[in-house]
Amino acid sequence: ANLDYKGEIAKYNDILKAFRKSQDLFTKEKDILELLQERYGLIYAQIHQYLAPKKNDSAENEIREHIKTVFALDLPVCEVKIKKFQSALDGYEKKKVKDEKQINLCYRYLQEWLTLYEKFYALVAFRSLEHFAYFMEWDKSERDKFWKYSIDTFGDGGYSGCTKGFFYYANQMVLENNVKFILKQLPTSFGKSFSDSIMISFIFGFDRSEQVIKVVGNRSLPSKCTKQVVDIMCNKRYREVFPEYQAYIDEEKKDIASQIFSICQIKEGILTINGSGRDTSYECFSKETDRDGIRGGYLFLDDIVQRSERMKLERHAKDLDAFDGTWKKRSKDEKKFRIVCGGTTYDIYDLLETLRFRYSKGRLKRSPINKYTTLSMEEDAVFVKVPKLDEKDQLTFPQKTVLENVLADRKNNPELFKAMDMQEPVAPEENPFYWDYIRQYEFIPDNSKEYCLATLDPARTGDNYVSMPVFKEVQEIDEDG
Repeated sequence: ANLDYKGEIAKYNDILKAFRKSQDLFTKEKDILELLQERYGLIYAQIHQYLAPKKNDSAENEIREHIKTVFALDLPVCEVKIKKFQSALDGYEKKKVKDEKQINLCYRYLQEWLTLYEKFYALVAFRSLEHFAYFMEWDKSERDKFWKYSIDTFGDGGYSGCTKGFFYYANQMVLENNVKFILKQLPTSFGKSFSDSIMISFIFGFDRSEQVIKVVGNRSLPSKCTKQVVDIMCNKRYREVFPEYQAYIDEEKKDIASQIFSICQIKEGILTINGSGRDTSYECFSKETDRDGIRGGYLFLDDIVQRSERMKLERHAKDLDAFDGTWKKRSKDEKKFRIVCGGTTYDIYDLLETLRFRYSKGRLKRSPINKYTTLSMEEDAVFVKVPKLDEKDQLTFPQKTVLENVLADRKNNPELFKAMDMQEPVAPEENPFYWDYIRQYEFIPDNSKEYCLATLDPARTGDNYVSMPVFKEVQEIDEDG
């Protein structure tokens, strides 16, 4: 039977706090290294061998407490020690006369701390979607890393980060189920679809029995999106974060996918996870596909509105009908059902703008976490809206975009740039009553009629509204007055 180390971990917490407070203790390199190595062994065993298999609220709460402690106590120590020995090693290397003994000692300590840091980081990623995203690109070169720059773009803790808002509230959606709806609008190449795949993989790490439905607007996307999920879950880093999956792997066999998935049909967009107890774990299909399948706990909508469909009101009505009549009906439990939408809002009547109004109920408040994120008043719906240029015409993602090219795009096609890159949908020209098309007055003109007219539009069903515009006729004035 697996042992309960909770009491022993608490004692080690106190010992580590004492080491952190005392300069003499903190500089005893051998002692503090051994302390953290022992702590890691205890915490790992407690989380993955004793608590995780229980799968109950009490165990889950304790897992999160241990992870918070690791984040607050262990990771900072590792970071300080790595910096110290890297700096010392650089100093020894610059000396004309090399002290090989000291160089080897520094190198050994540096490697020990790097290894320990990686292990502790994987523990934090077990319940932190943001750390999970970072950890999954751990082996990439600095130039090729994406989430490192997308989440905390300007080094301000993610307040100005392109995807910080999404990762922060998506984490709450998975762990707490207090966020029911997320809408993210990001320019092309900002990680809109990729962040879906990261989140879906994290969901299956959190609960391998979960079921996910994803609907996409482009027929070519189901295979691409499915392959992203498979690649993430087959990465060795994934099993370091979620060691439950390691039980299914024989490292001598090259085909990892066939060991993690009992069904892996990338082209068809269908996955079933080994040991999930489900016929289907994941199903991805285009909006044009009439497919009856699983009922899920999550619905992902990705780029439902295509560029060729902008300003087409009939197409928007068809998308909304599919959402209300088909996709949303695939929930296995309405109270726990969670929806994540991503895409470009080309005009004010497309599906995403309609859902924005529906789930915000017309009222929003700013998120304290991220400048591009707003919340419904009940904080159960989240809206991430990232432009390519900020209010000062500066790039919001300078690591991946070029200012000259962005300004040229704005000049060449202002309307398309406004929708695709600035996330500001435009009004269809065929709707003459859109607000921007209506002449506005601060005071009623003197040449208006003495009487008012009113038109009543009563509600018929559901959550529809009663409206009654009241207006006065005004004499037209030509350009000559």
